[in-house]
Amino acid sequence: MLSEAPVPPRVACFTGVFILVTFAPLLAQSNAVQTPPLADSLFFAGDWAGAKVAYQTFIETNPKVVPAYIRASLAAIRLGQPADALQILSAAARLEPPAAQLALVQARMAMAESVRRNVAVALTLLEKAQASGYNNVVELDGDAAFESVRGKTRFKGVRAKAFANSYPCMADPKARAFDFWVGEWDVYVRGSQQRAGTSSIQNVSGGCMILENWTSWNAPYSGKSMNFVDAATGKWKQVWAGAGRDVTHFSDGEYRDGAMRFGYENVNPQGQKVAGHFIFYNLGPNKVRQFQDATTDGGKTYQTVYDFIYVRKGSGESPMP
Repeated sequence: MLSEAPVPPRVACFTGVFILVTFAPLLAQSNAVQTPPLADSLFFAGDWAGAKVAYQTFIETNPKVVPAYIRASLAAIRLGQPADALQILSAAARLEPPAAQLALVQARMAMAESVRRNVAVALTLLEKAQASGYNNVVELDGDAAFESVRGKTRFKGVRAKAFANSYPCMADPKARAFDFWVGEWDVYVRGSQQRAGTSSIQNVSGGCMILENWTSWNAPYSGKSMNFVDAATGKWKQVWAGAGRDVTHFSDGEYRDGAMRFGYENVNPQGQKVAGHFIFYNLGPNKVRQFQDATTDGGKTYQTVYDFIYVRKGSGESPMP
């Protein structure tokens, strides 16, 4: 995803780094000449008139720096000058920029044509931009320049592809296999109404990770776990870190027979090798059973570590069978 739009101050530092990173290869392809700091300062401050003039002045002596054209064109669009933007972008396109730069050139052309309400032309340019690598869902969803095309079927197709490209885990069935655990839960010792804790399970990182936030009931203990599909194995992995400095890795997770099933193996403080099963049973929309056992004799005998029932808050479900 490439973006040229300025950002609110609260995220400016992060996005500034992001923009520098994404533009590093683009600038390298432009004879390593960077866009001028003064023009960039005006651009990110939203001084569109000043930025446009500064970039155009820079382009006069640095005619091959495509990012300067892209930023100047967006400044023109923000000033309500789509014809000027198209003229600037046409000059950039004649430089035959690489795909990453061309994607932004075409996207800005689509913006300008959308502002002019040339809907069909704007949509064609947007489709071309996407084919070149443009997938900025945030811009597609929120930029006022796309207002005239946002309700069109072709635009929705571009948006759907952009979302899938930006958030590949959201459409990956394997990455969605643990979604039954996502939610706000009260947790009980299985077979009783004894509270064990509460847990907030969140779908984060664009759907690529499930984050557990555990708090024990009436006890000074809490912890978090990260759950994700390990790219190296294609199986789920959990990394747990607790308030007692306890860290456990669970691996080889697979959803089968109605449950997410992990294994684990580590060494306890006594130096014993401990292994076992770690299972989340999907008991329907409002209940999950979490079970862990352990063996210290190579699997000859197992002891239950804990056996919990999660009940979704507000569901009215009982923890009892």
